[in-house]
Amino acid sequence: MPGYTREIDTIKKDHQAAELRVLGLTYQQIGDRLGYSRQAAYQAVERAIADIPRMATEELRTIELEKLDDLERKLRMILQRKHYKVSASGKVVYDSTGEPVTDSGPEIQAIMGILKVIDKRAKLLGLDAPVKTQTEVTVYDGTGEVERELYERALAWRQWQADNGGEGDRSALPMGGQGSAGAETA
Repeated sequence: MPGYTREIDTIKKDHQAAELRVLGLTYQQIGDRLGYSRQAAYQAVERAIADIPRMATEELRTIELEKLDDLERKLRMILQRKHYKVSASGKVVYDSTGEPVTDSGPEIQAIMGILKVIDKRAKLLGLDAPVKTQTEVTVYDGTGEVERELYERALAWRQWQADNGGEGDRSALPMGGQGSAGAETA
């Protein structure tokens, strides 16, 4: 059932029923021991069996999230350290004032690593799941008032272009139903 959650005691009894079934007890025997009917004992065992993949998945997800948290902690430690440029011979490079030259490369790599961890965590938690959208399209069949008005304006525009050689001021065109096709312009 969607939205149905079982109580902890029910989950424990379901798993106890499954353990009894593994020991070879019949559903009737399981029901007698747990105070269930034969059918309820069967359903309890089925629920317990259905929990196995979910429990394994949740445990695996928890382990993976812990790994990602550990990686992110390590990357943030790298990000907080000072990094200096090192020459090919392995010595720290100094500027003209005698100060060591900082190297932003490790910081940038740590930032990129953190972003990858964040992305992986979001995927693991299902935060990147596609968002369902609904689009509504309204189609007009050309028999409404708006369509009639637009048609009349288009005819008036064509007439106006024919009368004025395609040039001139369009402000004299009939607007808002004030004229019709072939209407005289001012």
